Amino acid sequence: MARPKKTINFDYSVIDNAPDGTLHKIQTYAQDAGVSGPTMRSRIAEHYGDRVTFIRGRKGGFTVAPQENTHEMA
Repeated sequence: MARPKKTINFDYSVIDNAPDGTLHKIQTYAQDAGVSGPTMRSRIAEHYGDRVTFIRGRKGGFTVAPQENTHEMA
């Protein structure tokens, strides 16, 4: 039986409301949520899917691409 996921309270609107192309730090959000970095990384990946790009290294973090507008103008 798989271990249940830990429930974390995190407001994704902080990331959504940031300007496009902003480099976010995983550890900052992990500390705020009270979880480990890898746990926060997996939750961000689940929430944003293909829109998130992770950057490795000392100056790493992640960026989120803007959501495509699915409404068509008539």
